[in-house]
Amino acid sequence: MTFLAWLVVGFLAGWASNLITGRDGGGCCANVLVGVFGAFIGGVVMGLINGGHWQDYITGVNLETILVSVLGAIILVALLRLVGGDRRRYY
Repeated sequence: MTFLAWLVVGFLAGWASNLITGRDGGGCCANVLVGVFGAFIGGVVMGLINGGHWQDYITGVNLETILVSVLGAIILVALLRLVGGDRRRYY
């Protein structure tokens, strides 16, 4: 995936996870960071479940990649809440 594709998928996944988890936004940059790290986490989780490499599930700006990234972003937000308490803002 290109750098621009990572940013687009990261923003979409971060924004979607923001809506699903009720996390306070933190702005565009926070959504991109949560989404990009979520894409990596989601790819690793899907690789462990289905077998294969994490890059097999993060292939470009498409529905599968966005869904995997949203899954990873939700996992990331849950882990941050577990470690840092139930604060609503994560930057």
